[in-house]
Amino acid sequence: MLKENTLFANRYNLLHLIGIGGFSEVWLAKDQMTSLEIALKVYAPGQGIDNDGLSDFCAELANIYNLNHSNLLKPQHVDSFDNMPYLIMPFCPNGSLKKRIGKVSEDEMWKIIEDVASGLAYLHSLDIIHRDIKPDNVLQNEHGDYLITDFGISTRSRSTLRKSMPKANEKSGSGTIAYMAPECFSDHPLPVKASDIWALGAMCFELIMGYVPFGDILGGAKQKSGSPIPQIEANVSEQLKSLITSMMQLETWDRPKAVDIVHLVKNRQEIQNPQISGQPTVPITEPIKPKKSSGKYLIVFIIALLIGGGIGGGMYFNKQQKRISLMKEWNTTKDEYGVAFSHACMSIDSIDALERAYAKLDLLDIHESNSLFREKKRYSEYKKQLDERADVMYDELMSKYQTAPASSSIKQHIYNKMNRISKQKIRH
Repeated sequence: MLKENTLFANRYNLLHLIGIGGFSEVWLAKDQMTSLEIALKVYAPGQGIDNDGLSDFCAELANIYNLNHSNLLKPQHVDSFDNMPYLIMPFCPNGSLKKRIGKVSEDEMWKIIEDVASGLAYLHSLDIIHRDIKPDNVLQNEHGDYLITDFGISTRSRSTLRKSMPKANEKSGSGTIAYMAPECFSDHPLPVKASDIWALGAMCFELIMGYVPFGDILGGAKQKSGSPIPQIEANVSEQLKSLITSMMQLETWDRPKAVDIVHLVKNRQEIQNPQISGQPTVPITEPIKPKKSSGKYLIVFIIALLIGGGIGGGMYFNKQQKRISLMKEWNTTKDEYGVAFSHACMSIDSIDALERAYAKLDLLDIHESNSLFREKKRYSEYKKQLDERADVMYDELMSKYQTAPASSSIKQHIYNKMNRISKQKIRH
């Protein structure tokens, strides 16, 4: 075990323990070479990890070194001593948000949200999920800015540490239970960015109310079992209440993205009624919903389109009365060119509709929803069928075009549709 007034790595004098977690200890230390006070974070303290695990873990810590954002507490040095990986970080004398629980004003709360969301937006843009946002992991520097710490540690590295420290407490999993989102308690949980947003909301709730929203023991599992989000009964604005509540929504797609939160906070003075990603404000009992909520409606749309197949294409024609009239006329008279044209339209416009839906899906984070992932897969399979069908229709149209009388009113329509199919084939 590490002790006060001892020398670590033959260089750092341990002054006193600042914090302790399931896998690590953070010490205020004095660098004997520079005489500077620094924060020393030691993983697997007093025990160390095996050589293979140490090599992998240090390589991962080295990747953290390349991250650079004003709201991240960036390590200044990465190394190991007696098989114990460690980080050297700037010392933040103001400490963490843990000592501010229940004592934060509304103005300060907006500052905290903006700073933490900014750091998360940067991490999320690099596909890094923090997994353990909580008051202990948000520090305030000497300039009054809030910095995220303890980021970039993967599930694999946590597993390596867990094997080396079998007696680590319940906080040593993929997060601290009180701040773990509902989806973290599924049978096969996958790390998603929206879980960081839920944790941020739970942390903000605690900073205002003085206690976590769903208790220390169950966390998001309580919400998953049906418990509603508690009301924020504090003297703060409805705008702030709505934002915090929106971050703790049960479904991942109903939570705002970190970048949307930053945008809202920066522009809140100009917004009479708080909005996230263009969605209208609703009462506190129905929290504001971000743009991501459109994913649910998009899924319904795609499912209907996949089930209906050609019916989806037919609905598309309902908005174009001129072409519908032509199709009805051609089908009524059993015009062979019209029938071919109608079938081709049904096929190609179904593909076009799916293309538009697919483009919208690409704007979402597909990894954050198993449902969206499944629909995207179904889309790909169905689109392949439509592509094959389009090839058949193209050949049929070509045959009809070549035999159609020059004076036929439909010949130009067939030609235009062939061009559309041809472009579709080239694109895919």
